[in-house]
Amino acid sequence: MRHRGDYCRRRLPLKNGWLAGYDRGELEGGLVYFDNKSGDAKPVLGDNIRAIIPTRPTPLGSFSSDFWIITGFQLRGAIYRVSEQDGVFTIARHAEMPSAPQQIEVLKDQSIRLGFATDLPRDHPPLRLMPNGNIVSGCADTRTAAPNAQTMPN
Repeated sequence: MRHRGDYCRRRLPLKNGWLAGYDRGELEGGLVYFDNKSGDAKPVLGDNIRAIIPTRPTPLGSFSSDFWIITGFQLRGAIYRVSEQDGVFTIARHAEMPSAPQQIEVLKDQSIRLGFATDLPRDHPPLRLMPNGNIVSGCADTRTAAPNAQTMPN
């Protein structure tokens, strides 16, 4: 797995390093931990990374250690829960998705709305990953979206 900065699509600072998410389509992708002290790069997950989202809001000046990792490429996608402590990662596959999400946004209630392409062989309505880990229909009232919610680029 190469770690070229020009392919890094997502990044998040940790207490002792950085998480970087790579998405290069069918070529390569992955979640990589970069240690601040040693400068070493440690592969954490081998899927194309669509988003790295802390499971809880992080106060200013603090660092998260528990994340939702959303992955995907074309007709496959997954949600992982990843925890980090002192550079050691625990990874749990949380759910499979019908395809790679095309839109990802964190809503005001800290749920994550996942939208899927409509030109796929099988259309799928949006989903919401709730803060407690439940997955529900994403067709709920969108007025709860945070004013700064953004669609993630492909």
